[in-house]
Amino acid sequence: VTALLVRRLAPDVPTLAVAHAAHVSAALRELRISTTVSADELLAHTLAKGLDAAHAGELLLRLVDSEAFQLKELPVESSVIGQRLSRVRAERAGLVLGAVHGGSLVFELDQDPVLETGDRLLVLEADHK
Repeated sequence: VTALLVRRLAPDVPTLAVAHAAHVSAALRELRISTTVSADELLAHTLAKGLDAAHAGELLLRLVDSEAFQLKELPVESSVIGQRLSRVRAERAGLVLGAVHGGSLVFELDQDPVLETGDRLLVLEADHK
């Protein structure tokens, strides 16, 4: 409900909604809340990944709980527009996890889009407080 109110009052503000179930997440996307996370799906997929990678759960917990680094979503700099995501991953400081390209999250290694104006990078960087 809060995400819908934010969308109505400030339509240009990026909004993230956390729902308990996948069908609620899907309904929110239909209501133009573009970034939704289903807590049930997140937990289920984390546990499933843990079958092949025993430390997957710990990795995700550290991503959200550490004060040593920050996960940032940054606009693509003009100097890298026209470059492939793989090249930016290799040359940029920090760990480039993926990009928001054409409105969709791309982080799979088998996808290598050419970055465009308006794209955003998801980067893990040390927190320099």
